[in-house]
Amino acid sequence: MRPALKQNALLNSASRFYGRSTGRVNSAKRSPKGRVNSAKRFLRKRFRSINWNLR
Repeated sequence: MRPALKQNALLNSASRFYGRSTGRVNSAKRSPKGRVNSAKRFLRKRFRSINWNLR
């Protein structure tokens, strides 16, 4: 797979994750902090190598 396609797949999965976490109002009302933390953890795990390059 070309790197560009792999990058797009990561971005798509991240946006899908965000859409799922913000789309459900009831679950977001129940535990908003848990949702945000899990999203941050997800993105940190996905883009750790990119963050290393930016430092």
